[in-house]
Amino acid sequence: MTSILSALGAGAGVDSKALVAELAASARENRDKMLLAKTTSNTAKISALASIGSALTEFATAFDIDAQDETVSTAKLLNEFVAGFNQVRGLIAGAVVPGASGALQGDPGLRAAAVALSRLPLEHLAGGATAQSLNDLGIATNRDGTLRIDRARLTAAIVADPMGVRAMLTAAGGLDTGLTAVRDMVTAKGGALDTSTARYTRIATGLAVEQARIEADNTRLIDRLTRSFSQMDRQVAMIKASQSYLTQQIAAWNSTNN
Repeated sequence: MTSILSALGAGAGVDSKALVAELAASARENRDKMLLAKTTSNTAKISALASIGSALTEFATAFDIDAQDETVSTAKLLNEFVAGFNQVRGLIAGAVVPGASGALQGDPGLRAAAVALSRLPLEHLAGGATAQSLNDLGIATNRDGTLRIDRARLTAAIVADPMGVRAMLTAAGGLDTGLTAVRDMVTAKGGALDTSTARYTRIATGLAVEQARIEADNTRLIDRLTRSFSQMDRQVAMIKASQSYLTQQIAAWNSTNN
């Protein structure tokens, strides 16, 4: 016991507060690391959802403005649509990469957003005489969920029915309306992304409570260690004082007998 206490510095004038703080820090290190990892991942999830929602809102708003601008050609409007769609789809793909910080694979809100977007190219759009959907205009879906344009099919569709194709993009019941509906379904209060964000926000609250619990546990541990170490320090000091006294007495006795 004495050698262990000596190794800790008990009774040797060691700064007990610093020693106790070091012991407490060592005890909470793993808990802190685990909590930090969970907090970082959860924060990344919330940030990713916010970025996707913001990008979708910006995309739908910009497309809505351009769709009403008659100076923007139908082909250019579709190019902008595909570019904006692919940007949002790319953010969704990046958010579900396994192993990435804040990876959202399996998140129901994000999955609902991806499904809603994927349906757009096949949905019936009002206005066209022969073409009924983006797919009919040459807008096809790649294996990764992004879109591409078949230029020949698009040109043929525009030549055959220029006013109808334009109406498919701008009129009520057309792509403009459909994209706005997707945006609202995904980003509105109670929508797909909002529901997921609310869940991770609740998790963040729980992690904050856990952090407070760790702090409280650490404070109690420090108090307990401080009391224990102080008591041991006093006991060892008494033992050392007794040893010193006995050493002196034995030395005096030996001197007398010699």
